[in-house]
Amino acid sequence: YDQLDINTSNHPRKRLKVIRAWARSTAKTFSYKGKHLSIMAQPDNWVSWIPSGILLGICNSVKQKPNVVISSSPIPSALIIGYVLSKILRVPWIVDLRDPLLQVDYPTDSRKRRIFKWLESIITKNASVVTITTQGTQKLYQERFPDIPNSFWQMVPNGFDEETFDSIEQNVSTLKKSSQVKKIFILLHSGVIYPSERNPEQFFNAIKELKEGGKIDDGQLKVVLRATGHDKFFQSILDRLNISDIVHLEPIIPFEEAIGEMFTANALLLLQDANCNYQIPAKTYEYIRIGKPILALTPADGDTGKLLSELKQTTICPLDDKSLIKKALISLLKCNETSTDKANYKLFGRTEQAIKFSTIVEDIMKSPNKYRH
Repeated sequence: YDQLDINTSNHPRKRLKVIRAWARSTAKTFSYKGKHLSIMAQPDNWVSWIPSGILLGICNSVKQKPNVVISSSPIPSALIIGYVLSKILRVPWIVDLRDPLLQVDYPTDSRKRRIFKWLESIITKNASVVTITTQGTQKLYQERFPDIPNSFWQMVPNGFDEETFDSIEQNVSTLKKSSQVKKIFILLHSGVIYPSERNPEQFFNAIKELKEGGKIDDGQLKVVLRATGHDKFFQSILDRLNISDIVHLEPIIPFEEAIGEMFTANALLLLQDANCNYQIPAKTYEYIRIGKPILALTPADGDTGKLLSELKQTTICPLDDKSLIKKALISLLKCNETSTDKANYKLFGRTEQAIKFSTIVEDIMKSPNKYRH
C-alpha cells in the first residue's frame, strides 16, 4: 500500500489468525521510470499476491480445512483468490462484494471492464451468496442478472465500531470544550477525496466567491481536508483560487485521532458525485455516529442522500451546484452547533451487521445453495 496505519495491524481481537501473503504494488515495484504496462496491473495494482495468496490458503488448510471461503472487495484480485481456493478446497464461496464491480462509467479502461465483467459472471455462477452494502447496488444487480434469485444478493450495510467511538467520545470531552472557546467554525472532511468521484471544484469555487463577496473569511470559517490522498493536486487549485487561508490540507493521522477530530469539529463535510449513487461511503455511518451537523454534497436521490435525508441537522445539495453550495455554507455558519438525531444510530453499528453476516455464514455452512433458490 502507498500508506499503512500500523495501528490496524495490532487488533485486540486475538482470535483472528492473520496470514500475510507476499505482495507488491505494480506501480511502485515493477515500474521503470514511473511507467509500467497496463496489463501488469490487471485486475488491480496488487495482482502479484494472487499466486502467494492461493498457495498460502492451500497450505494453511491442510491441518484445518475451512467450512467456507469468504472474499471481500474492493480489491478484485481477492475475489480471484477466493474463487480458486473455493474450487480447490471444495467449499462454499461467499463474496462480500460491497459495491458494484462494473458500473456505467467505471472502470474506464476497456481491458479492466472485460475482466470485471468476467468476474461478475464467475461470481454469479459459483458463489453461494453475495453481500452488498446498499439497496441501490442490490437493485442494480437484480436488474443485471434477472435469472438469479433476489435472495442471492444479501444487503449488509457499512457501519461503525461503537466500542471504539464510545471510548474516543469520552476521551475528547476536554478537547471539545477548549474548541468551543474559538469563534472559528470548523468544517471537516476526513478521508480520501477522489478528483473524479468526489470532485470538490464547485465547493472551492463557492468558497472563493463567498470570500470575494465579503460573506466569509478565515476568521469565521476553517475548512479542514484531512488525508485527501491528492494534496499536491488540490493545493495548486487552492493557491490559484486564493482560498488557502480558509481551506487547509492536513496529513493522515491514526484512526483514533481522526475520530477524535470529528468530535471536535463544528460540522462534517461529505463529498460524493452522482456516478456513485449506488454506494454509501463508510464515512457516512461514522458521521452519523459522531452526531454533528452534516453538509452532504451529493445527489438527494442517491443512496447516501436518501439515508442522510432522515437526519435533522443535515444539508444536502449536489456536488456540482455552486449556487446551492454557497447558500448551504451561509446557512451552516448561522446555525448553532447541535447534535443530529441519534435515536437510531445503533442500527448502523458493526455489531448489528456482524450478527447479520454471521447468520448468512451459518446458513451457507448448513445449506450452501440456500440463497440460490
